[in-house]
Amino acid sequence: MSSFDTVIHGGRIATASDVFDADIGIKDGRIAAIAEKLSGGERRIDASGKLVLPGGIEAHAHIAQESSTGLMTATTIIPVRSRRPSAAIPPSSPSPPSIAASRSRT
Repeated sequence: MSSFDTVIHGGRIATASDVFDADIGIKDGRIAAIAEKLSGGERRIDASGKLVLPGGIEAHAHIAQESSTGLMTATTIIPVRSRRPSAAIPPSSPSPPSIAASRSRT
């Protein structure tokens, strides 16, 4: 039985205070070890040439952004209202105008 469920090896670790080469051992969904060379791991992930951010949370999101295919990426669209009532986007509109178009109306 391995001491880690997963080992991420060969990556460059970046923390809030340091950047260094190391492996990360994960057990039960939590980081259990960070060391130069970790053996074992039921699953091994090769992170060679990649930056690894242990404990980092990707917090950015694209809300109501039109994709390259013309589809909206948000499932719920909240109508945007301008200071001028005539420029308001009707709530029943299937898709709001592009950002550039809405800026040109203000």
